[in-house]
Amino acid sequence: MAPTPTNRVAEADMSPEFRAIRETAVNVAGEAVFVDVLANHPALLQWYNRSFYGEIYAGPDMKVDARSKELLRLRLSKGHGCHVCNSFNVRSAREAGFSEEQIAGVAEFRPGLFDARDQAVVDLAAEIDMRNVDGRISDDLYRRLRLFYDDAQIVELTLVGSILTGFSKFLFVCDLVSRDAACPIAPASSADAAHG
Repeated sequence: MAPTPTNRVAEADMSPEFRAIRETAVNVAGEAVFVDVLANHPALLQWYNRSFYGEIYAGPDMKVDARSKELLRLRLSKGHGCHVCNSFNVRSAREAGFSEEQIAGVAEFRPGLFDARDQAVVDLAAEIDMRNVDGRISDDLYRRLRLFYDDAQIVELTLVGSILTGFSKFLFVCDLVSRDAACPIAPASSADAAHG
């Protein structure tokens, strides 16, 4: 991992809430640089933890079931290869009932791996994927999603996936996470060497 563009906040200088987030990240993924850096701006780390995950991702006013969101999140992280994201998302996907074969193959097109409902979510995630600059919900994808989700739920799934993708881009831009071997996004140090 390359040096981050900002200073890291020492664990001893973090609030108990942030220390708990950091400890969870270390226990699950073996690293927590993103917490150390986001702690420079407490309101943003609180937004990510409380508002995004507490209210938007899993809040009581949301309309999409947790299993669908776990599949969406897993497909996105498997596509971009963030080690921290995948560490959390694989664990959550198992808890949501996905098989090891589904978890391993979610970022590939493998006919029959998912039922029609889950495949529609996987295909939506492929459109949101940060590498897909032309991503969009086609008429066909919309029709397939509408078999299982109403318009509010489609909006929710798409927005949640887009926020997760944007946050992942932030993690990569600032070199705050390790990348899995399959990650198509080069660390800044590799990109700098290519341009320097």
